Amino acid sequence: MLDLIEITGMKKQGKRNRKFCLVKCSYCGKTVEMRYDGYLASQSCGCLKAIKASKTALGLRTHKSSRTRPYRIWISMKDRCYNVKNKRYDRYGGRGISVCDEWKSDFVAFQQWALENGYDEKKTIDRIDNDKGYSPDNCRWATSKEQSRNRSTTLSVLYKGAYYSLAEVAELSGVPRDILSNRYRAGERGDRLVRPVGEDWTRMVGETNANAKITAEIALDIKQRLAKKETVVSIATSHGVSKYLVHDIKQGRTWKHITVDNTEVTD
Repeated sequence: MLDLIEITGMKKQGKRNRKFCLVKCSYCGKTVEMRYDGYLASQSCGCLKAIKASKTALGLRTHKSSRTRPYRIWISMKDRCYNVKNKRYDRYGGRGISVCDEWKSDFVAFQQWALENGYDEKKTIDRIDNDKGYSPDNCRWATSKEQSRNRSTTLSVLYKGAYYSLAEVAELSGVPRDILSNRYRAGERGDRLVRPVGEDWTRMVGETNANAKITAEIALDIKQRLAKKETVVSIATSHGVSKYLVHDIKQGRTWKHITVDNTEVTD
């Protein structure tokens, strides 16, 4: 792939003026100047043709896999990392995601890794750590369900002392995912989030709840600081409580009987 560095200007070529640009070839790493229309139509600075010609001259065969699914995956993987015109470039190359040297210019190496590490027609390549690039130690073959759990946009929910995605909590608790999603958006957390479907749950607020995490004085302090526009996270951190508790107080879901207008706290 060619990465455009800059437009260098117009130059006379034959009887016409042509636009030229400076590009960097992701295959060989060279920086070269070439015609702009050539840049738009080319995949490399010319090194790929040279490599192919040299292999042919030596009587060597190419991998002959250009029409296979692994090859398309390999090309797409590099394109979103190095082609600034790729619609997903900002989520990959734009934030520093790259392809390791072992795979970048050697499809055969990638293909061999794929076949030895669980490649399946129903699976796609997945990065284990979304902040790291494509390499043997950070990639796996995963189903769409497994990939969704690994996306940076997946919700992380506390369940029985550990964090899981909503899909995983649905499997562990037996509560359908769509119900969990609706409850989560409504601000429900903890045992209330994973309560069995159909179970009556009367919300207990403030000190009428035996499991209340804070006192009335702390609730008042939280409301006063919220009124001063202090962030939910900073308030939660200072009191050592969940940000969701502070958010529920802010939304009036709990500790409703505590008001910042009164200097006294009433039950």
